[in-house]
Parts: sequence; structure tokens; C-alpha cells
Amino acid sequence: MNPPNSNFSLWRAPPTLFTFVITLMILLKLGGTLYLHHILHPLPDPPSPFTFVGSDYPRLWPIAESQQKVLMSSEESTHYQLDTHQADMEWRELIPENGTIYLGTAEQRPFSISMFHQLRCLDLIRTELLSAHKTQPPSSPSELNRHCFNYLRQMSLCRADTTLIQVLNPDNPHPFANIAVCNDWEHVYEQVLLNQQSYREKVCV
Repeated sequence: MNPPNSNFSLWRAPPTLFTFVITLMILLKLGGTLYLHHILHPLPDPPSPFTFVGSDYPRLWPIAESQQKVLMSSEESTHYQLDTHQADMEWRELIPENGTIYLGTAEQRPFSISMFHQLRCLDLIRTELLSAHKTQPPSSPSELNRHCFNYLRQMSLCRADTTLIQVLNPDNPHPFANIAVCNDWEHVYEQVLLNQQSYREKVCV
């Protein structure tokens, strides 16, 4: 056998390069494993400073901290009318599962939020208006109806929205602002549905 040509030799990478590549591959695999574990098994929410017993609960649902601002166009709609069967369903759908959320790790105490209470009040006033028109003499407003009128008045004052609205005049039959800046109500609905789903899963365990 002829000896190998002394002019030919295999290139060999320095040991430090191999070490670097292997270490990088291990780190990438470890990072990917940790990421998948985090996605499939997210960390529980940090413990709340509130017990949700008695009056020991926050004034606002904490999701308000992550709410973004969105724009709402003020325009007429064929939805949410007073006296149609479709309107009955639409008003009910505005308050999923009666608008109840459950807070507190151990207590799972039921709450609602002001937005749902206001919508519920509007729907109650709507239905009592329809009922009053169908009875002779018209029925008197219920105590709950009176409560709702007062609550909506208080919430209007509480928000004290200073958005400018043009005064109604013959040249401007639609004086309301075209665009309003609002809290992201869709985010609120998403969090409500997640909360209700989590509660159902805990109850079924």
C-alpha cells in the first residue's frame, strides 16, 4: 500500500469551535423546551393582595390596567331596538351568563361589573316601557326600574364625559360626535369569558 500523500491532509476544526457549537445547540434545545412548557403550562397568576372576603376586594377589576383605548363611531343602527324579537336576543347577548365573574383563588366569589349593570338597567327600562304600553292603565315603574334610572344618572355624573357635542340646529340634524374614544370593551368581554370558563372548569373538578 502506498503511503498517503504528504501534501493531502484533512481540515480539522479547533476543539473550541466544536465546544461552542455543541453548547449553542444545547442552549437552543433547552430554550425551546422551556418555551413550550410555558405555553402548555403557563405560570399561575401572582397571588392577589386581597382575600375577597367581606369588603376586602379591589375597587376595579385588575384587567383595567391592560385595557387599550379604541374608537367608536356614533351612528344609527338597526340593532338593539326597543320592540323586536331580534332586539330581545341582542340585549341578552350583551350580558353573557348574567355578567357574573368569579374572583379570589379560594373564595371564587361572584361579582359583576358596572358596564354589565348599566346594560342590564337599559334592558330593564326597555322591557318595562314595552310592558307599560300593553296594559291599560299603564303599569307603574317597578322599584328596580327606579333604581336603574338613578344608577344610570349617577354613572353619567361619575364618568363626567367632557366630549364636545354640537348643539342641535337646522343645519346639523345629527349633533352627536362622529368618533368617541373608549375603553376596549371587546377586551373586557374576552376576559369575562375566560373567567367564566375557568370557573366552570374548577367547579367540574
